[in-house]
Amino acid sequence: MRSKMLVGLLLLVSVGLGIVIDRLYLKSSEEPRTSTHQIRQGGYSLINPLLECEVAQEVLTKQFISFRYKIEETVRVIEARPGIDNISVYFRNLNNGVGIGVNEKEDFSPASLLKVPIMIAYFKQYESNTSYFEQKLLYDDPVDRNVGETVRPKSPMKFGEEYTVRDLVFRMMAFSDNNAMALLVKNLPLDTQDKVFTDLGITIPGVRGTEDFMSVVDNASFFRILFNASYLNKDTSQQALELLTKTSFTDGIRGGVPPGVGVANKFGERLLDGKQQLHDCGIVYFKDSPYLLCIMSRGEDFKRLAASIREISRVVYSEVEKQQVK
Repeated sequence: MRSKMLVGLLLLVSVGLGIVIDRLYLKSSEEPRTSTHQIRQGGYSLINPLLECEVAQEVLTKQFISFRYKIEETVRVIEARPGIDNISVYFRNLNNGVGIGVNEKEDFSPASLLKVPIMIAYFKQYESNTSYFEQKLLYDDPVDRNVGETVRPKSPMKFGEEYTVRDLVFRMMAFSDNNAMALLVKNLPLDTQDKVFTDLGITIPGVRGTEDFMSVVDNASFFRILFNASYLNKDTSQQALELLTKTSFTDGIRGGVPPGVGVANKFGERLLDGKQQLHDCGIVYFKDSPYLLCIMSRGEDFKRLAASIREISRVVYSEVEKQQVK
């Protein structure tokens, strides 16, 4: 009995430390490390729960220094092109914690990337009530919130029809449907929304009085939290990432990796002050070395920004592949 209690206590302490470590890493983009020891639970296809992490100071610096330069050079070349104003990139090896940031402190409008924490809030509700996703909500908003979007839902919602919460969450993530998001936000208690945003260390939208208030590192944190199963439980973290693998937008990060490579991502677009913003963040499941890539961009043209994101994604995938060969 004592041994079982001790094992349980150690697990709780390990998980708690994992969350604390995760929070610490969210504060800034780290310099490449060199020796890392982590214990992860495994057993899931899209998550890898962190149980223990110990990071030393020297190993991966030499290994990743050329990688960093390659990303910096790619961003520099892209930003020099007509119609491209700003590009921010954050890369992280999810199994050993190596992070690389380029212009990572630049703020952007999060746009549809905020749908990820909204999804997390609904899965949090689901954890305490598994019938929560089966309740039906009436779509009776006369305003079409997808007007003006470059990428619109392939299967638009119909006015006057009821949709289950499960279907609405799917539409919000897979199709980036703003109408589904508005209906979900309307029916999610304000205190629940605030709690999730506070728990995740996210500024509640509108508090800063500007739409450009989130960095590439801020947005990357949503995906790390899901991958590490450090906020939702393991099963719901897996389900949430499963939804993100169904994202219909393929012209960004997905376009830069070979067919058949799993990607769980979310894109966001926003026209603000006459400038187009396009972002894409997600996890690329490269063999046994999944990595997080988040790219946020600002410029004149959606297609040029999408092409820039694809190019960076292609370069990153190629560099990760080279590191694996070494």
